[in-house]
Amino acid sequence: MNIAVLIRALGNSGGDWVLYVLVAFSMVSIAIILERAVHFWMNREPFETLVGEGIPALARGDRQAVRDRQKGPVGRMLHLATDEWAIGADRLAATLLAHRLRERATAERGLVVLGTLGNNAPFVGLFGTVLGIIRAFQDLGNAAAQGPAAVMTGLSEALVATAVGIMVAIPAVIFYNLYQRSIRVMDYQLEEAAEAVVAIKRSEQAAPAPAATR
Repeated sequence: MNIAVLIRALGNSGGDWVLYVLVAFSMVSIAIILERAVHFWMNREPFETLVGEGIPALARGDRQAVRDRQKGPVGRMLHLATDEWAIGADRLAATLLAHRLRERATAERGLVVLGTLGNNAPFVGLFGTVLGIIRAFQDLGNAAAQGPAAVMTGLSEALVATAVGIMVAIPAVIFYNLYQRSIRVMDYQLEEAAEAVVAIKRSEQAAPAPAATR
């Protein structure tokens, strides 16, 4: 098929089908927003209390008190530290870094799609508006005797696509930014906890071994 004919046929179709695409985008966006909200809610934890009590417990060797605190990312990190405590400080630091990266990857699941929808939904809506305007002017040409009033309805309907695109983008962008901030805070907390744990392990390794009794 000639590309010019294909583009002309696309313009003749108008932008009504774009609205269905935007509705699908909206449903995907809402699903990701709700799923991520549940994830962050289920993984919330009192960081100050967790570190304020868990790190001293780890320093005095109370592993069980640390193992009981494993609800959120930092709690799971402390639990992992007790499981891997026998390895050296460098290997422990690498293990905690791997845990930190896994937690970040889990928290970021679906956010690429959410950010893409937030950035591109207005352009999809604008594309629908352009198609609608093309069709409206074609209708005006076919009904020139009726004057501009014949095309006003088509133009108003074409602008709906842009409005819907913006409506889809606004909540996607808002929640994308909120979730990214939550991930940054979580990452800082994991880094702080990991450094504290590794510092305890290094001090333990540097401590002189008790003299053997005769």
